[in-house]
Amino acid sequence: LKPAWLKQTAYNIFVSGGSHWACCLTSKSRKRWQHMANHRRAVEKMNARARAEEEKLNRRRRSTVVMTENVALPPVEGFLTRFRRSIFGGEYEQPHRVVLDPAAGTLTLWDPPADDSTQAKAAAAEPRKVYRLSFLDMVNISDKFLQISLGFADHKKVLSLTARTKADFNSWAMALSHYSKSMSTEE
Repeated sequence: LKPAWLKQTAYNIFVSGGSHWACCLTSKSRKRWQHMANHRRAVEKMNARARAEEEKLNRRRRSTVVMTENVALPPVEGFLTRFRRSIFGGEYEQPHRVVLDPAAGTLTLWDPPADDSTQAKAAAAEPRKVYRLSFLDMVNISDKFLQISLGFADHKKVLSLTARTKADFNSWAMALSHYSKSMSTEE
């Protein structure tokens, strides 16, 4: 016979042949422990979401400051190759004319002209993709591969661009280094 207080709480049973104790709970106390554990996990998730939102707001404030500082910079234009993955798992590279316009706060990708005679038509055509620099979350520059990776908050995928020459890469790395200030956590 077990005392009444033992039915409400955890009691230990020695597991024969081993040196550990198994903890057995009654259904009432098990439900209480599960409720407390679920509540703790929910609070941890809410705190993590609040920290993520706060970091996003801080990053947005920093990027706004950086954007206003860089408005006077000249635009940068050139040809970069965009690395992409297909839906079937293959990989391919797509050349683009890329324009970084600090005054407008955009990075624009255009399809390259087929030849010199159609260059005027390509300039008047619609851009392939426009990225807002205010949403720039990540700048990763790789000297070894002449590659620039950009992450934007409003896009799921990372934009991966490769320069054809070291000189092109250096000009793009210098232009984008002004925007990498918004990613630092120091105020």
